[in-house]
Amino acid sequence: MGDDAVLRLDSQRRLGQTDPRVWGGFVEHMGRNVYGGFYDPESRFARADGFRQDVLDAVREIGFTGLRYPGGNFNCTYDWQDGIGPTKERRRRFAPAWKQVESNEVGTDEFLPLCAELNTEPYLCVNLGTGGSTEAAAWLEYANTDRDTHFANLRRSHGFAEPWGVTLWGLGNEVDGPWNIGTKTPQQYIDVARETAKHMRLVDDSIQLIASGSVGADPRWNFEVCSALRDSVDFLAVHLYVGHEDLAGHLGSSLLLDEVLDEAEAAISLAYHGRIGGRRMAIAVDEWNVWYKDLAFPNIEEVYDQSDAVVVASLLFSMLRRPQSVKLASLAQAVNVIAPILTHPDGLVRQTIFHAFKQLRFGLQPVVLDAALESETYSAVVNQRIGVPRAQIPRDIPLVDAVATISEDGSQLTVAALSRDLERERCLTIELAGTTPLPAPQIVELCAEDPRTTNTAEHPERIVPHECEGTNDGRLQLKPCSLQIATYSLGS
Repeated sequence: MGDDAVLRLDSQRRLGQTDPRVWGGFVEHMGRNVYGGFYDPESRFARADGFRQDVLDAVREIGFTGLRYPGGNFNCTYDWQDGIGPTKERRRRFAPAWKQVESNEVGTDEFLPLCAELNTEPYLCVNLGTGGSTEAAAWLEYANTDRDTHFANLRRSHGFAEPWGVTLWGLGNEVDGPWNIGTKTPQQYIDVARETAKHMRLVDDSIQLIASGSVGADPRWNFEVCSALRDSVDFLAVHLYVGHEDLAGHLGSSLLLDEVLDEAEAAISLAYHGRIGGRRMAIAVDEWNVWYKDLAFPNIEEVYDQSDAVVVASLLFSMLRRPQSVKLASLAQAVNVIAPILTHPDGLVRQTIFHAFKQLRFGLQPVVLDAALESETYSAVVNQRIGVPRAQIPRDIPLVDAVATISEDGSQLTVAALSRDLERERCLTIELAGTTPLPAPQIVELCAEDPRTTNTAEHPERIVPHECEGTNDGRLQLKPCSLQIATYSLGS
């Protein structure tokens, strides 16, 4: 094959439609995500309600279809009633997860209207660390019901006459993590999650519930939880943070997500073994990102470079190739804390991963094709930030990766491709059955001469997407450590 890679496609071999929920984000009360990020009354960009208009504009621009809230580890002791009603009357609390004082100036009464303004779906995660079914059902009653009952009337008294209709509710977060308050064994979690699900569905049977998977995707934990909760929940949550100082290994990080997703799919499949038809739980990758440089809790304000943008794209490729199982995802987090958006007093920076996420979010077609990719490989060790230790052995990593998507009517083909080669340009040849040759595509490229290049407050546009010329020979010329999104008009 030489320096080349080949992507073989058939427009009729379709894996399924991408669920819009995979383009979600995450807002946790941690570091400067909420306070000093979204909400900063002292900022010159703040509106009358304290939220930064420039941040809201950037969040709207990146295109998050949903926002998970309020945690994360934060919610293992969170009392949702601290975040409702007049702000001057709210209790200040010590949040043990991040050893911060929580003012509760922002809570349910601010977050849900914000989601409505941003036209993004709220995803609320309940406290199953120190909390239980009673607190969760009360929160649901406050958010979703129109009955003449205490918590629904309390919402009305706070100025919200109509229920919010929140569909997505998480049953705890990383409950097997030893760092969390309320750490549980699989059976302990199953008992509280099952009863909480029962209680919540009696309040509102239209909701969808996400079970806390093992923080490290431990297949034994996930199998036990899936087997016991298969009739109670709609999603199994998995989390993965990746990163490596060695660039070659770092760029291959998506192989770890492939393993995690393989194992989660296997746990779900075994849990439903023997059952024909009916509902089947999906996977929610509701915390994922590159994170390995800044470990100074609670701020962890990672500065992302070009290599990180390529890794984020590759992680999205891994999820997009599984439209039948991965139905929800949340990039962690949204602002400042391991985030695509970094704020400063004079504005904000759209980090490199902002552009990778946004271009894929808006540039791809809705249907994923079953693509056959052949690429040269190289050998490197890949590494994850948290979870079950993986074998620290060299792996064969493709130098080129790609995902192919098509419009429902077959008139538009979009291929997203990346190169992990750090030295030289790579050529990807695209072969579409029944179409010879392919027309010249419209191409958007994200690249840099140095893979360690970053966007900064002083130089916010060192790395931005730009259009480049395509050819009508079916070939994409991929620069070292780059991402391309190529759209071909195939006609009707």
